[in-house]
Amino acid sequence: MQHTTRLDSDSQRHHSASWVFLVGIVTLLILATANSLCAQTGRQLFVSTGGNDANSGSQLQPFRTIQHAADIVLAGDVVTVADGVYTATGTGTACAGQPIVCVTRGGSAGNLVTFRAEHAGGAKLDGQNNTNTDGVVFQSTANYVVIDGFELYGVGNGSGSSSGFEVYNGGHDSVISHNHIHDVGRLCTNTSNGEVGIFIEQPNVRVEGNTIHDIGRFAPGENGCSPSNSYYQNHDHGVYVDGDVSGSGIPGGNNTFIANNVFYNNARGWAIQIYPGTLTGLSILNNTFAFPNPYQDGHIILGANTSNSRITNNIFYSPHGSAIDYYTGTQSNLQVTENLVFNATLLTSTPSGTLVASNQVADPMLTSVTLPYDFRPKTGSPAINAGVTLVEVPVDINGAPRNDGLYDIGAYEGSGAVQQTAAAPTITPNGGIVTNPISVALATTTVGATIRYTLDGTMPTSTSPAYSAPFTVAGGLTVRAKAVAAGMIDSPVSQATFQVPVTADTVPPTVSFTSPQDGATVRRWMTFSVAASDNVAVASVVFTVDGRAIATDTSAPYAASYSFRHSGSGPHVVTAIATDTSGNTASASITVWR
Repeated sequence: MQHTTRLDSDSQRHHSASWVFLVGIVTLLILATANSLCAQTGRQLFVSTGGNDANSGSQLQPFRTIQHAADIVLAGDVVTVADGVYTATGTGTACAGQPIVCVTRGGSAGNLVTFRAEHAGGAKLDGQNNTNTDGVVFQSTANYVVIDGFELYGVGNGSGSSSGFEVYNGGHDSVISHNHIHDVGRLCTNTSNGEVGIFIEQPNVRVEGNTIHDIGRFAPGENGCSPSNSYYQNHDHGVYVDGDVSGSGIPGGNNTFIANNVFYNNARGWAIQIYPGTLTGLSILNNTFAFPNPYQDGHIILGANTSNSRITNNIFYSPHGSAIDYYTGTQSNLQVTENLVFNATLLTSTPSGTLVASNQVADPMLTSVTLPYDFRPKTGSPAINAGVTLVEVPVDINGAPRNDGLYDIGAYEGSGAVQQTAAAPTITPNGGIVTNPISVALATTTVGATIRYTLDGTMPTSTSPAYSAPFTVAGGLTVRAKAVAAGMIDSPVSQATFQVPVTADTVPPTVSFTSPQDGATVRRWMTFSVAASDNVAVASVVFTVDGRAIATDTSAPYAASYSFRHSGSGPHVVTAIATDTSGNTASASITVWR
């Protein structure tokens, strides 16, 4: 997949403003989507650097690779990834390029597939200094997926496009949250394609609570680079929202929701590029942007037609020239309100159809704008209590509730003054195998604190149930709990996983060729079809020709096409390898003649 990139040209710009209540409708739709992401049921699977892909995937017998978990997940499954560095060759998957993880299976509305780091930032996806072209790539069959809490870095592609997260062929109705995404595309290149933190061309994608920085190729003089063009000035972006309809199954990034993120040092393009095509329901809310691209105006570039969209409650700290570069496009009911801009203007120009109101030009008084960075506003900042209430952003980047009646502008709620942290709850017993119903108790040493908890592995929030008495666990589930106290930072989240005894599935699938027959003669193109079945479920069928993988099919009917145009005369062995959801395999082979 090649990312379209905006070149450095200008267009006629106009000025007028209008606004209607349709934004309220968009808000309700976003809330409905957010609520549907919470409730899910499925298996609890585990991955660890000390695991083995031949294991059952339980907490005591974890898988070794995230890719294996991605190949067998079912709707509602939660994959917990232990601390460690995870690498991959990126070859042999259904994805083009060389991604760290190729996601081919997803969930459904209300039954998402979740990949979560056991501890935020502890599970690291390492692209091995641009060995991997991409981080996580979604295929068309991988929708309704959550990726939460990972650190991702080191991917890049000197001869084409690269994304930390690529939501292009698939990934609609997915969530990319609480990840640390950095050093993507850090290489010498003249490619006209983008090196991007998150690329989105699918609808209903939520980007929440991430930290995204140092995205893009090297400029002249950096790391010995001498580019022969000026693409280093404007081709690489933190988040790229594409409204183009690129063909069947690529509908554009309508209803993209970008909230509570921190962007900084993205100096080879824009923190957010909105280009090209047409988008509806775009929301950019309560983000903090810092530091300029010295070559281009803006932390955000607006280069698409939009309708019923919002850019609200954001801090723009010291962009070049303006916070938002209006490049091109027709705007209908675009709201740009309650933002705070420092050391720049808000817009290069105001397009017709845009409401601009209640914005400030002032110093947000961030805690530290030099290393080590701390982008929380200090006490007395004009960002505090200056935002508009947004019910779809109930917490800040750290999960702190925005519940004091007045929203702060930016990704953080509350000042950077030193606060005590509530004590993390204890969970007794702290997980284990459940053979009979057991009573589980939660407790914290912080006096007066309320414990909020969940039983489905999701992060507890201010609306999660409040603990009042021990509860009974009778099956497999994950308890997550945090303590909340007035005037204090919410505690770290505690977790305990309870599992039912698992009887390992050791029965391999069956697979056989249905077409062509063994010994068939081929000329150029040939389609191979197999029948595959399993006592639980078939996860995938990999087709090889003379030992080289040519295709992977994850759903029946299982088939692959191959061109023998460049193959030599004589016999060629075609093999189909079926893998079930427990990792058991079976194969069948035929010989065809060229």
